[in-house]
Amino acid sequence: MRILSPLSVKGPAFKGPALALLLLGGAAQAQDATPCAASITRIPAVVFTGAGEGYDPFDPRVYVEEGSVDLRNDGDSPCALELTFVGAQSERRELKGPASILDFEITESPGSADNLPTGPDRVSARGLRVMLGPQQVRSVPFFVRIPAGQGARPGIHTGELLVSIVSAETGSPMVLDDEVLTVSAELPSRAEVNLAGVRGLFEAGVGSYVMDFNELTEDAERSIFVQVRSTGGYSLSISSENGGFLAHENKALPDRVAYTATLGGMSVTFAGAAASPVLQATNPTNAAGMSYPFTVKIGRITNQLAGKYQDTVTITVDPAG
Repeated sequence: MRILSPLSVKGPAFKGPALALLLLGGAAQAQDATPCAASITRIPAVVFTGAGEGYDPFDPRVYVEEGSVDLRNDGDSPCALELTFVGAQSERRELKGPASILDFEITESPGSADNLPTGPDRVSARGLRVMLGPQQVRSVPFFVRIPAGQGARPGIHTGELLVSIVSAETGSPMVLDDEVLTVSAELPSRAEVNLAGVRGLFEAGVGSYVMDFNELTEDAERSIFVQVRSTGGYSLSISSENGGFLAHENKALPDRVAYTATLGGMSVTFAGAAASPVLQATNPTNAAGMSYPFTVKIGRITNQLAGKYQDTVTITVDPAG
């Protein structure tokens, strides 16, 4: 700052107002940049919808759903972050249902089998590396996978993860923000039946098998294994087109040959052509299912006319409840 005053000179006195000039000068100081200020703004719930059924424990495919975490940085400095996913109740990532638990994984890409490891806390768990620029808003994708072949009971299975953004700068990492992620999958009540050796194991569609006795003889027996798998309890029923008789191929003839049948050692009572419940189970099966021998024994043969005799037996499985 400089202060200038009027100059004094010799000569007649100068009459007029006194003058003082004040000059101010200097550079404005720049405002300090704000540091990284990252936060989580939204985490939508992840809901498994695979093939409209949620999760099928008998499906050999891995079920994958995409999730996302919305982030923002209100600071003027970039943020080097790590997104960690830790079980809200324990280290284990799990979906709990009415009577069963499903394990699930978090990965960086849909085809990756590299499950991000969890840890005892949010800081020690390894997560997704994220760079967030100054004043940037972005959505970070991740993928939730349910491995195939997990036996579970029907019903909605849910779980929670604590998703945290951890500073990945050098020095001691610290949690900047966290939110809860909800994951859910519904398991349908499902039961399937298969005739062993007729087709591939539990392929879609209706399988058929011809139990050929060749020339009928009294007390002759034939057997086939009936395979069942179910996500819960189930009921096996059997119906006979002719009510437990082999009828002559000429439907106009009254000749018939009686037979008896057992399923899993239990006698089958045919109530005409209606389905008769034979076996009920309260527990689910594993993916391989349960096998029950179905045995047919030819009854008394007297003076029936020669010809071809046959019956059509239908085996049905229904999920309990």
